[in-house]
Amino acid sequence: MSVIKIAHRYAQSLFDIAQSQNKLEAIFGEVQMLEKMCHNEEFRNFLKSPIIGVDRKQNVFASLLKDKASQETLQTINIIVEHKREKYLLDICTEFEELYLTAQHISRARLVTAEPIGDDLANSIIAEFQAAQLLDTSVRLVKEVNPALMGGFVLYFADQVYDASIAFKIGALENKFSENLYIKNF
Repeated sequence: MSVIKIAHRYAQSLFDIAQSQNKLEAIFGEVQMLEKMCHNEEFRNFLKSPIIGVDRKQNVFASLLKDKASQETLQTINIIVEHKREKYLLDICTEFEELYLTAQHISRARLVTAEPIGDDLANSIIAEFQAAQLLDTSVRLVKEVNPALMGGFVLYFADQVYDASIAFKIGALENKFSENLYIKNF
């Protein structure tokens, strides 16, 4: 089974429990805390270790999350550990965050430009995509700089890419010129 399917199943399960018990905000905060823990290299090694037993891992989670996580989150983690899926915890957290953002109608976007731009220009670009109903009214925007673009911008959102960079346009022109439309095909 693929990592995406595994992560989605556990994340969807926790998400459904959180929604049904009106604890979505609280559990989302707990999942973000778990995600931060998973970025620690020692913790990732602990999760991946086949030598450490299920009981020991469950006890470690219980002591780490004591008074910090709800019973629903702890039970979900125990199930994940029982099924030996703890090495996918970061993926499960990421998938839960995606489910949360979708439910809250929040889009995630990454804007890459050749030079650093101000918030006003970034917001006007985002507003154009919102007007075309390609982005939700609320957007979590990450800005990046890549000088190789030479100018313009690239916007990544919802598994889509809108490339309005100079580098892309130059590449398209090179492709057109390489076709050499003026030589007759014999």
